[in-house]
Amino acid sequence: MTIKTTHSLKSLAWLPDELDTSLGLAREALLAYRADPEDSSQLSFALGYLHQVSGSLTMAQCYGAVLLAKEMETTLKMLLSGSSASREDTCEVLELTMLALPNYVRSLLDGCDNTLVQLMERINELRAVRAEPFISLTPLFMPKMPAFDPDIVERSGNCSVLDKDMLGKLQKVYQYALLGYLKLRDLDSNQ
Repeated sequence: MTIKTTHSLKSLAWLPDELDTSLGLAREALLAYRADPEDSSQLSFALGYLHQVSGSLTMAQCYGAVLLAKEMETTLKMLLSGSSASREDTCEVLELTMLALPNYVRSLLDGCDNTLVQLMERINELRAVRAEPFISLTPLFMPKMPAFDPDIVERSGNCSVLDKDMLGKLQKVYQYALLGYLKLRDLDSNQ
């Protein structure tokens, strides 16, 4: 259904401070690069700090945050190679993401689920500056609903063509409503 981890992170209370430190240094290096775009060594420093962040998150098994860190690394490598269409936009998105990641990990320590849905906007912003296709929530949300499976319905022979069309429509409505509920949008009509 979604990538979700429900293990306890209480023993990893050191992680947000580690992320604040490493991402703070990466952000300082990025700001130094923005001030002097000719000094690409600052991007190399930022990339090293981001790699350290990625390693810490991998050890903590925060897979959604690991994916976000990897997306930041990929975006930073693109900036380092000089192939960024808009250096300012890329730097801005990286800075905002560097500020958001420690807060996400703090929310995990407070008991929130480690789901990719919460990070999707940031991941897609990073992909947008790289002109890569967005990650869609649809492949992540595919509930097992055998009552609506067309193969099972056909084998049973109990449904008419009209019923099959109705089942397809109901499945789409259900997925839309559940996704709205998971994203905390219009909760009254999606319950």
